Amino acid sequence: MKFIFSFFLIFGVSQLWGQGNLQFNQILNLEVTCCSPTSYTVPAGKVWKIESAVSANQYYPVRITNMNGRSLNGHICKDANSSYGVFPIVLPFWVAPSTVIQFNTGSNNGEKGYVSIIEFNIIP
Repeated sequence: MKFIFSFFLIFGVSQLWGQGNLQFNQILNLEVTCCSPTSYTVPAGKVWKIESAVSANQYYPVRITNMNGRSLNGHICKDANSSYGVFPIVLPFWVAPSTVIQFNTGSNNGEKGYVSIIEFNIIP
């Protein structure tokens, strides 16, 4: 009987401090351009899960250059052993609500890349 009571007590308390549930909202394919970082802001009440990135130039992968005003310059990849850039940002990569994130790619004007993101609603 103590076990059952303890289980329900712990379960009930854990629900009080839960962070909410995630509900699928949409798929985003964000365009990234060369030479000038492209900024995006995660809407309030949403989180982003960066799933993949593709660049028009194999030697210049898509990079996250800045998050909330802090310089990063990490390249987005599926594998930590990638040889591009200063450091890899291994996917999936979660981005919190209201985060301002900048992407960049390429070496010449006109080169583009795309970042594929799943956006979730935070349900309290």
